[in-house]
Amino acid sequence: MSERITRIAVATSRGRVKYSVTHLRAPGLSAERFAAWFENLVVVDDESAMNAACPDHYLLRGLPDGRQEVVETTGGSPAATRFLVDYRLTDDITAPVDPAYPVQIAGTALLDDGLVIGGVRHQFRDRDGALEALLSVQFPAAVPARNIHQHQWHLACEFSNWLTASAPFAAIAR
Repeated sequence: MSERITRIAVATSRGRVKYSVTHLRAPGLSAERFAAWFENLVVVDDESAMNAACPDHYLLRGLPDGRQEVVETTGGSPAATRFLVDYRLTDDITAPVDPAYPVQIAGTALLDDGLVIGGVRHQFRDRDGALEALLSVQFPAAVPARNIHQHQWHLACEFSNWLTASAPFAAIAR
């Protein structure tokens, strides 16, 4: 989705949203250690690790103000979208918090002018020697169902690669 299409989707959705949700399980990894590893990628601006996780990524980088700049093809869209994720802002995220997943990475997706276009709520827990992930991205309701379903594959791709890359740090037994 281009920025123009994103703006149209937000306007026509009138506050309604849809979620793209994916579940992953990574044996031998710690939820807290993975979240710390992931948050550090943004803080230290490890663009290579962020970009390498998925071929849909054109740019993922941390900005000096703590936000993350993202340029990616979202949900199988033919056009890349540029947006920011602010992990300090979570009030506009309506993806439900699951108390069974105590570790959270959440943030609001917005355009440069502050227009909220969605958000992320990625939730993690440790269970039976494995990290379990409940990954959610919030989209405007006008986004076609096909794109929502395609974004599940995007989430599975990027997070499975990040989980693998985090293993030296996030392993339960180090």
